[in-house]
Amino acid sequence: MNLRAGAFYPLLFLIVVSCRSSHVVGETQADFDRIQVEQDGRDEPHVPSAPPIGLLLQLDQVLKLAQDQGLDLALARARQDVSAAEAQIARAAWIPELSLSADLWDNEGVVQSTEGEFLDVNKRNATLGVGLSLELDLAEALFGPRSASARLAAQRSATDAVRQSTRQRAAILFLDLLEAQFAQEIATEARAHAQEMERVERTRFESGSGLEVDYQRAQAHTAQVGALVVDSNTTRAMAAARLAQHLNLDPTRDWQAQAPRVLEQWSDGNDLLGDLEVGAGDLSLAERAERQRPELAAARARLRAARLDARGESRRWLLPTLHASVFEGKFGPDLNDGADSTVTAAGVTWNLALGMAGQAQRARAREAQARFELARLSRLVQAQVAAAHISYKASASRHDLAQARLNAAEAGALLAEQRHAAGAGLLLEALAAQSDRVSASMEVVSARVDRLRASWNLTRALGMER
Repeated sequence: MNLRAGAFYPLLFLIVVSCRSSHVVGETQADFDRIQVEQDGRDEPHVPSAPPIGLLLQLDQVLKLAQDQGLDLALARARQDVSAAEAQIARAAWIPELSLSADLWDNEGVVQSTEGEFLDVNKRNATLGVGLSLELDLAEALFGPRSASARLAAQRSATDAVRQSTRQRAAILFLDLLEAQFAQEIATEARAHAQEMERVERTRFESGSGLEVDYQRAQAHTAQVGALVVDSNTTRAMAAARLAQHLNLDPTRDWQAQAPRVLEQWSDGNDLLGDLEVGAGDLSLAERAERQRPELAAARARLRAARLDARGESRRWLLPTLHASVFEGKFGPDLNDGADSTVTAAGVTWNLALGMAGQAQRARAREAQARFELARLSRLVQAQVAAAHISYKASASRHDLAQARLNAAEAGALLAEQRHAAGAGLLLEALAAQSDRVSASMEVVSARVDRLRASWNLTRALGMER
């Protein structure tokens, strides 16, 4: 099996579509369209109807499913709706309350006069009208809406961060499944080759031209490769189940990943870094992440909200609460027998409770906490960018080394088999060379898929959309 760069992608595509009937591939897009969730991004996600077994999933389809049906993203959107409602409530502090009232008051029995005398009375009154009332806490009205708007901005940025993480997680799980499929195919081909070698050694042993020990070694090699096939099948099934769980799909289905075309367009590994350098200007990668990461934007918005809360609590004892009300309606002995009446009231209240000092201190402590959280997150982002950058550059070197090893392993396996067939080499040498070729093939597959993982990790560390 030749896995050189020029022939690698056709083999990978063959790996994915082998053992799949042609009508499944032809109906892939139609089947996928049937399981799309038609929603505005705010409805409760649900498990779609079961698609056909063996459905092929492309990377862009996986990303769309993750964004439309991911439970983490749905939860983040619900939290954003809560923050939006809280901001609306805070802005309503300046709006008077309108009320419509109809009251009937009746007193039959004994009452006490202001002089202390008890009197037997039978009296009643009724009111019917419309009233406006306003109780305005100036500290809350001045700082509350701005703080709530900052918290809403923080939640929007947090939702963007969850969306990016959800898409990145979906891409990584998709690549895990893709790698598992490649490893499964390599193991299956290795088992077929081992079985053929076992057949040859059995024929030689039965004809008397070979040794029984060589036949037994060939049997042991076939069993060893068979165990590798079992392990690869298990790994592929687990990868498919993890991907389905993340996409909120049925994990019992036999999901398959279709290789992206980027594997065919393999270059020297500088494609993403070249694009970053072109669009970066004078900014370093860490500076770009500082500007683009939604987690940092959310932390900065939370700091603004905490700062506004601290200012409001610190000034609360200086700012009064204003009370004003007006009632216009009827007042009399009965709802149907009343005269026009207008009642107005206004007042000012200062709250000088001792607990206000503690509330102000708590608000300042929360502001300091938000400042430290922002600083810690900034350091964490810088570390993530540095690690992702190193990993991305190393992935190209790893691929080159793996390809060189595969070339040597293929040449060595071919030579060992030729020597053994000619009687000049031992079977042990041929079996060892075959095992080395299988290992090298899987390493090349892992290196190529790791390159894609590294690119996703780097773009996510930078806060970039892809």
